[in-house]
Amino acid sequence: MAEIIIRKHEEELKRNRDRMKIVRDNDEYRANNKIYMKQYRVNKKAELKKAYEDVNKPTYINNTINVIKKDNEVKLISVKIDAKKEITPLWKRTGVKGTTVKTAKTYTIWFIKIHKEFKNDVLNDAIINRIFVGKYDENDEKYILKNTKYLYGDNLVKFIEYMKNKYTNISTLKTYISPFVSMCSYFEELEPSYQVLARLVLDLNDLYEAQRDNNEITIENSKKLFDFTPGAINTIIDKITNINDKLIYSLYTLIPPRRLEYASVLIVDNIDNTKDGNFLVIDNICKYNLKFIFNDFKTVKAFGSQIIENLPSKLVDIIYEYLVDNGKCVGNYLFSKKNNTSITNVCLGRRLSVVFSKIYNTEISLRFIRMSYSIYINSLGLTNNQLKNKADLMCHSVRVNSQYNKTKVIG
Repeated sequence: MAEIIIRKHEEELKRNRDRMKIVRDNDEYRANNKIYMKQYRVNKKAELKKAYEDVNKPTYINNTINVIKKDNEVKLISVKIDAKKEITPLWKRTGVKGTTVKTAKTYTIWFIKIHKEFKNDVLNDAIINRIFVGKYDENDEKYILKNTKYLYGDNLVKFIEYMKNKYTNISTLKTYISPFVSMCSYFEELEPSYQVLARLVLDLNDLYEAQRDNNEITIENSKKLFDFTPGAINTIIDKITNINDKLIYSLYTLIPPRRLEYASVLIVDNIDNTKDGNFLVIDNICKYNLKFIFNDFKTVKAFGSQIIENLPSKLVDIIYEYLVDNGKCVGNYLFSKKNNTSITNVCLGRRLSVVFSKIYNTEISLRFIRMSYSIYINSLGLTNNQLKNKADLMCHSVRVNSQYNKTKVIG
């Protein structure tokens, strides 16, 4: 069969060759074909010439199209790389399971509080704390897995909705979700839940930063901002008669306002053994050599230990008046309970709010004190290095400082 097909194909080729030979030997055909090929070459040459001209021809802008003017703000469209890959827990990256003792204590309180409100059930705080510090055993693991069924599967969706409805503030929601993220990261059974909660925290953080970058403040909150110019601050200080109130107000206005680490400041008269904790170092020779040393504060990993010296003489005078009036001595805490134990950050925050709210006749928290100061320094026309120095003294970044600089009041 194959041989037949090949033979027929060869015969067909031969017939075509014979037919074309007869045609080519025809004078009329040759004459017509010569005219055709001549015109064909002329047409092809013209076509090629036009093609080269089109390639090199400049494209002129048509300024008559779309004549409706648009005065909209210049817009940037960025295509974000998909970052929704699996998130690796911090302890797996560092090889160290568990938080600090301080963080574990805070996480334990929040975890138990939220669990009780959600499940109407009380957890064993000792077990929860052991898990957060990374020193738990198999029984502790069984206990937490048995009592937190709401962190599994579809139940997790209900828990997240509960948290979103209860904590409508983005920052607050992120804060109270964090202990559950940490808890889920430790157990293989809760790995899928960890991925969901960790992604939620990252998304909340992005949303929070985006909102802060708008530099907006509501009309109501704008009333909590106050004048941070030296003249205004000194006028108020001179009117405060209670030395305890005067010290708190001065610590947060005469120097850049830190967070609440003053709550744990211990009074010492030498710098030996001041590597751990926060200290007020007094100089028995010259009182104006007074300095603060901070080793324990929220952003210590970013800024390291800090020594605050060359304090304003007015602040030094107020500190000494406070120490004498309250019978403070070396070995005492700057702010303390009756048994000379340090007060908590929460306690100092409340005292701070009471003092400032009473002075300005509106509810003012530390957030608005730091915000007022940032607005003030951003109005001075400082260099980037000067702003960084001020931001460092507040223990936050230049970016956060710029976010505190509210420039737009919204309804």
